[in-house]
Amino acid sequence: VIGTVGWLLPIKGSMVLLKSMVDVIKEYPEVQLVYVGKGELEEELRIRATDTGIAENVKLLGWRQDIEEIMQIFDIFVLPSLNEGMGRVLVEAMAAGKPVVACRTGGIPDLVKHEENGLLVPPGNVKALTRAILRLIENRDIASDFGKRGRVLSHNYTIEAMNNKIEELYAELLDHKGLIES
Repeated sequence: VIGTVGWLLPIKGSMVLLKSMVDVIKEYPEVQLVYVGKGELEEELRIRATDTGIAENVKLLGWRQDIEEIMQIFDIFVLPSLNEGMGRVLVEAMAAGKPVVACRTGGIPDLVKHEENGLLVPPGNVKALTRAILRLIENRDIASDFGKRGRVLSHNYTIEAMNNKIEELYAELLDHKGLIES
């Protein structure tokens, strides 16, 4: 099961993922693609899935509140965004121990370390996305290792860890300005 979570908008690469999955499903007809989210591309994704003959393999679940539970059914998490700030959902996927395939854009490379907890591909590159997904399907040991490393890396992004980093930054800045007495 290949899964993604987010708005179904052009900037999020939803259609790029669907195009990629046509070739993935040709190789592995049992593979399922799950979209969790809503947006302007929802109906077009359904139509394209039907037109390309993969409608039986594509599930559009709409907007859900139970992402943590749904994330457990994914074998691979894909974030095909063409542009992305941080991609908070990546932290959720990593915390769930999922190997990640994502696009090398915005803040994503800060979270996904290529060949460590996932694979990074150029945004909008259908062939590269297909190759990365197939690599993880065909190499379960690598996928498992990526998932384990991602779970460890996700601890850097807990609320407590982020609060500590912000407090350290403020303390450093205030000390630099001479506003903290020694």
